[in-house]
Amino acid sequence: MSLIVLLLVTVVAWCLSLSFDFFPGVLWSWIYWPRWVGWIVLLSFLAWCMDDQS
Repeated sequence: MSLIVLLLVTVVAWCLSLSFDFFPGVLWSWIYWPRWVGWIVLLSFLAWCMDDQS
């Protein structure tokens, strides 16, 4: 399960990175987020999903 979550988060981060590259002004000009905010959200989601529930 943890490996699947890790792969999913990696794919989502890759897709977001591509969308930032392809549409920088169209999609993201109305909001300013520092780049580290997205990584904090993705890493916290990854840590939450990989938490041992046993």
